[in-house]
Amino acid sequence: LDDGKGNVWIGTFWGGIDVLNLHTGKIIHYQHSPDKKQSLADNRVWALCSDDDGGIWIGTSEGVDLFDPETKLFTHFPKLAQTRQVNWISIDSDKNIWLGTLDEVIIYNPDNENIIRYNEHSRSFLEDSDKKYWITTLDKGVALYSKTKGAVTYYDEHVGLSNNQALGI
Repeated sequence: LDDGKGNVWIGTFWGGIDVLNLHTGKIIHYQHSPDKKQSLADNRVWALCSDDDGGIWIGTSEGVDLFDPETKLFTHFPKLAQTRQVNWISIDSDKNIWLGTLDEVIIYNPDNENIIRYNEHSRSFLEDSDKKYWITTLDKGVALYSKTKGAVTYYDEHVGLSNNQALGI
């Protein structure tokens, strides 16, 4: 993830997060520390996403964190994914945070803290140029999504998709 401040954020498996400063070549490490409440929730990092305020949203094997670049602290969001693995995080044009666990798509509005949940085995998300939401699934192909209704249409093997296990879009 390019944070727009000359850094590339790298999520690792068991190593936490490495932040590479492209100007100096130095790397800062962020890891889970059991004795520090505001450290990274888990060292298995699956997803990184930046918001308009400069915060970094992090999907781990133990839920969702938000990193504050000013304080250098992590805030945990257990109400979103509890301690489940978060495979992907994305922010739509309305500033809603979409995330996918192994069995759920979650849409979070940070302004009013509203949370919407849909049962889905998902892998990735795309908001297209017409502001339509697409989610790849692990068993139903690609889904056209509505924030208020969930999956509206599935595009799968029955309509010509080569496989119902869609991984990226």
